[in-house]
Amino acid sequence: MGSSWGYGPGWYGDPWYRHPYGRTVVVQPLPVAPPVYVEQGGVPTAPMWYYCRQPQGYYPYVTSCTLPWRAVAPGSVR
Repeated sequence: MGSSWGYGPGWYGDPWYRHPYGRTVVVQPLPVAPPVYVEQGGVPTAPMWYYCRQPQGYYPYVTSCTLPWRAVAPGSVR
């Protein structure tokens, strides 16, 4: 079966082996972290411009707005 050196079936690589004191020891692999997926590609979004109606203008030329800022796609302004 095993070698006379004390190594053989049931030593280290075997998931079941007998403990010298008669207890059965179960060796389990360490848990592995799940893979991490990073989404790539797709259509890059253009940075938005922000328009204020009062006072009229775009950020950063107008730094504060009394009404909520309105997001505007850069290509839609003419």
